[in-house]
Amino acid sequence: MNKQDIMGTIKDKAGALEEVFGTLTGDKATQLRGQARQLEGQAEALLGTAIDEARAFYRAHPVVSLLAIGSAMLALIPALRGKG
Repeated sequence: MNKQDIMGTIKDKAGALEEVFGTLTGDKATQLRGQARQLEGQAEALLGTAIDEARAFYRAHPVVSLLAIGSAMLALIPALRGKG
């Protein structure tokens, strides 16, 4: 578990509370803000999961990971130089 997982979960739960509050008070704007905050939190938690899985893959396969990163960097060099 990392910072993105924790913050994403917090934002998701806070958004759910905000949505419920908006529903109870009949405030559509608050309800929509709550839904947006939930989506933001879910996306951030998903990013955290992806980071954790990438770290686990690197630990299990360091050589393959370094080769993949090197290949990606070589492919990006022309674009970074403005020739892509």
